[in-house]
Amino acid sequence: VAYTGGGTAYAAATTVASNEKLYEVALLVLVVLDVALIAYLCIFQHQIEIAIEIVEEGSHVIAHQPLQLVFPFITIAIMVVLIVYFMVGAVFIGTLNNEALEGAYANMSDEFAGAYANASGYFNISADGASMPEASQLKWWLGGYHLLGFLWSANFVLATTTCTLAGSVCYWFFYRDNDDEWPRTSGPVFASLWMVVRYHLGSMAFGSLIIAVVQFLRIILEYIDQKTADLQEQNFLLKLAMKCVKCCMWCFERCIKFVSGYAYIYVALNGDSFCSACRATFMLFLNYPAQTSMNAFIQTLLRVLQCVALPLMCALSCFYYAQEVDESVNPLLPSVFALVLAYIVARVFSGVYETTIDTIFVCAMRDKDKYEGRHTPEDLAHVLDIDGAKAEER
Repeated sequence: VAYTGGGTAYAAATTVASNEKLYEVALLVLVVLDVALIAYLCIFQHQIEIAIEIVEEGSHVIAHQPLQLVFPFITIAIMVVLIVYFMVGAVFIGTLNNEALEGAYANMSDEFAGAYANASGYFNISADGASMPEASQLKWWLGGYHLLGFLWSANFVLATTTCTLAGSVCYWFFYRDNDDEWPRTSGPVFASLWMVVRYHLGSMAFGSLIIAVVQFLRIILEYIDQKTADLQEQNFLLKLAMKCVKCCMWCFERCIKFVSGYAYIYVALNGDSFCSACRATFMLFLNYPAQTSMNAFIQTLLRVLQCVALPLMCALSCFYYAQEVDESVNPLLPSVFALVLAYIVARVFSGVYETTIDTIFVCAMRDKDKYEGRHTPEDLAHVLDIDGAKAEER
């Protein structure tokens, strides 16, 4: 018994010592992070001031154009229709009868099927239809085509929404003080939508196609990862290589989306093609790298605040309210519904603010470089260090 007690005491002392060591390491890490954060704030103080002022101007834009907060819900409705269409199409493709599918393929016109297949060199279809792909292979190709079409359509809708919102913000930035120009358009959002539909659908389609192809490749990579799970368990290098490739593809998709978002703004601002807009985006990143990264950092903070704090507050409020109204009813279900609904609304609003912030930043930099800041709001012009004489010209 005495020996057991001594062993227990030794184990307890060892645990306390290890906990103290862990606390010391944690304290050291926190101190390093605090010092790094303070240094970061001191070094980029000017960029933080500009970012805060851009956010304030974004609030002014929303106040002048409240329809911007409603327009994305149209996008959500379209996305719901696309998702339903994709699910129904996937079910139809997955449940196709093999014999019927092979029969339909065999009954295709010999001129069309033979000319296309022989030209591509993939399906070796003879004139009498003796050689054809199996039904399972046809299902895979139909499913891949259906999936790529869905990704392209979804990204096309999102691109159109981004370009539309950016166009309305550009209109406000350059014409808000022009009494002759501003009253001509009672609804800048729908006027911008018409401009996108009329002139920029090609750029939207090209940019969304690039994102869709990258997402499609990521899905294929995920499928390969699942099919090779057993081999990866036996070979650590193969597993590490797969994780690295997946990480690289994720980073590549994020970069493509980030660049495309600014490119859509340049399309709305200058009427450029997508490739020209991407070139202007890279020039913006090269000229203002610190401010671009700071804007992204501020947007992330706002997104977390809006998409985490607000939905949780709504869910908790709904939970306690449901308990007070009727104690016999389980408040969990309405709380979850309130959480999901609040998150959707908060994410829509945060997306509008992000597009607005990026557009004001692009417009301000262009106005500063091209027009000496004549159209930049006074407070924003002050933090951008635009000369006072130039500001008076506005």
